[in-house]
Amino acid sequence: MTRRRKLLFVTLLACAMGTGLLALGEIWFHGLALYERPWRIAWFQRRPTTMPYTDPARSFQPGLGWVRTRESPYAKAGRMNSWGYPDGEFGPKNGRFRIALVGDSVTFGSGVKDLHAIFGSLVEDMLNAAAREPGSFEVVNLGTEGYSMVQIYATLEHIVFRWLDPDLVLYEFSPNDFVDLGIEAYETGQRYPSQCFDEERFDFRAPRTYFVRERIHFWLESHSSLYEELRYRMALFRYQVVLPLVAELNAPSAPQWAKDAGDRLRERFPSLRPFTRACSDDNQGYVTFDNLVALCRDAGRPLVVLSTPTFEFLDDPDPTYQMFFDWYFEKHPQVPLWNPVDDMRAGLHDRGLTGHAICVSDRDCHPNELGHRLIAESLFRFLAQQPGVRERLRDPLVDPRSLLPPPAQGDAPPSNR
Repeated sequence: MTRRRKLLFVTLLACAMGTGLLALGEIWFHGLALYERPWRIAWFQRRPTTMPYTDPARSFQPGLGWVRTRESPYAKAGRMNSWGYPDGEFGPKNGRFRIALVGDSVTFGSGVKDLHAIFGSLVEDMLNAAAREPGSFEVVNLGTEGYSMVQIYATLEHIVFRWLDPDLVLYEFSPNDFVDLGIEAYETGQRYPSQCFDEERFDFRAPRTYFVRERIHFWLESHSSLYEELRYRMALFRYQVVLPLVAELNAPSAPQWAKDAGDRLRERFPSLRPFTRACSDDNQGYVTFDNLVALCRDAGRPLVVLSTPTFEFLDDPDPTYQMFFDWYFEKHPQVPLWNPVDDMRAGLHDRGLTGHAICVSDRDCHPNELGHRLIAESLFRFLAQQPGVRERLRDPLVDPRSLLPPPAQGDAPPSNR
């Protein structure tokens, strides 16, 4: 065997062994089901599960992030309009009072098959049934599964105020809007924008173009357990070893040349800069909400907030929920907020049901048709008191439960009782 053939044989053998080891590692880490372990969930929740370029049901749009396409199962089932939202086609107002409803998967009606059973459609029917003149109200639903507060802000800026001319903006806030901002999925390609390292604030960044490197990175994130494990280990190494070493260069006892070297490293590699509080999800959530309020104010459109609960904990208090309330009432007392929890609990009590009866299934606690009905009944009471809405309703206000026909086949599927 010639030397060239030996070299080729060794190269092919090394490639085969490396591929085999990678395959074994992938099988090993995937089989460990690490994603379900509590001590790892905080890390794995940061990864995008599917990216616009790996999911044919989504497409990337600069400024909005990803949007749903006609390949989505919801579109094929007739549950989406041509804009990608769970509503009929948007048209002219024709004198109607238009409410722009924005939010995440709850607003989208994830898990609900009937478009007209989503709370946005139900509350529109209720308002029109109670109106002085038929057809006085229109609720346009722009809810999108998985959207964070940043993308809801972008929806208001690029769609609602540019094309729909609403009379009122209704934001359905879910607790995970504060925790899962999804920055990496739609605008920066990283978990945190670089601005948050040095400043005590969070700034929006323009959407970036996804090049080959980012596409490969997100594809691996979405499909490879081994790749995610390696990223996790490297992140731990950075937090536990690299960042403390770089911080030591700036210690008071360090010589000047070491401090200068540390400054040059941090200037050249932003990832070596220590995090400030601006990098936390909570702070980014607060600042994003501040920007959202300012955006509506500058557009001259009133904003109201429907704060839906974590439905699997409807029977128990949720500390994340209360944290948001405490901050909200202190910072934005002028923005009306409605909490439907008490009404929903009362509705379940009247039916002899518990909180789990409003979940789509045991594994998916998005609200089912009963849950959306309870939300709509509670939301009607809130909207009926808002300026611009109250004047168009008949006196006296009727019981919202009488404005909708009774469910055709019971309140909830037997499996949820």
